[in-house]
Amino acid sequence: MPLQIIEGKGVVDSIDIYASFSGKYRIYELPRHETLDSNGIFIYDSLKYEYVIYNSENNLGYLLKNLSDPFNKKINKDSILKKRAFNAGDGNQIVLDSMNLKEPLQVIATTDYHIDRYLFKSGTYDSAYFIYNRDLNNFPFSWSYKLDEKYGLKFCKLLLFIKHDTIGLNPNLKDFYRISYEIKRDTSKNEEQLKQVFDRFIEFDKNGYR
Repeated sequence: MPLQIIEGKGVVDSIDIYASFSGKYRIYELPRHETLDSNGIFIYDSLKYEYVIYNSENNLGYLLKNLSDPFNKKINKDSILKKRAFNAGDGNQIVLDSMNLKEPLQVIATTDYHIDRYLFKSGTYDSAYFIYNRDLNNFPFSWSYKLDEKYGLKFCKLLLFIKHDTIGLNPNLKDFYRISYEIKRDTSKNEEQLKQVFDRFIEFDKNGYR
């Protein structure tokens, strides 16, 4: 998403949240900023990840600062995931009826792929693209169950374009007026460690330690 303009250049930011699944078990990798200052002097700002692991059949989970941590910091998983991970993809984050859109102007449709383009009736945004993909149908994360059912494809990407005249800045800045949300598959750099954490937690959970 766009943040600000510094010396004529657009500054944008992105947030990546990672979700891993093993049967009914989930691990969310959530970004956080770690800052350090000394005597009022800023030293560094570093992006770190912490982990929430849980059994999806109950509300309890555990917060880990590192993948090697023991399961001793018990939490209500919803208290964190609602604020920091789109409520773990419960399918109720994006409601088309409340977005003040006109009927779709442009539609691209194939068996496995679908794009709807909308204009906004008023407000900050100019237009939106809703993108659907069959390849992600079995992915256990959703922004909108209703949109997933619309074409039988996973609603996986939303592009929002801001009206330039509402900001009154340089309209030539590349990507600065675009906000995007996307679900996609990725390969973890910590795949082996994640497998080990799943194995530890599954055994921990089976033994009923709560």
